[in-house]
Amino acid sequence: MKGMNKMINDLVKEAHENSVKHGFWEKDKNFGEVIALMHCELSEAYEEYRNHRGYNETYYEENGKPCGIPSELADVVIRIFDLYHNGLSYQK
Repeated sequence: MKGMNKMINDLVKEAHENSVKHGFWEKDKNFGEVIALMHCELSEAYEEYRNHRGYNETYYEENGKPCGIPSELADVVIRIFDLYHNGLSYQK
């Protein structure tokens, strides 16, 4: 289990560093704001589903941004990991 904790902690750190790099933490956010952003990502995944996108379907905008259910769900995980980095810790 020790190896898995390290792997998860590495992903948590990477998610947070990416969030900082993209300006997500330029202004502090409270817990409610962060949860609302996770909810937005879930809503975007649901919109993709309502638009008849497949569970494994990824498509790209003109600027190269990946879109689709997998991308939106990945964004949820990234936001959860980022939250863990900013105050919660993964433990066995």
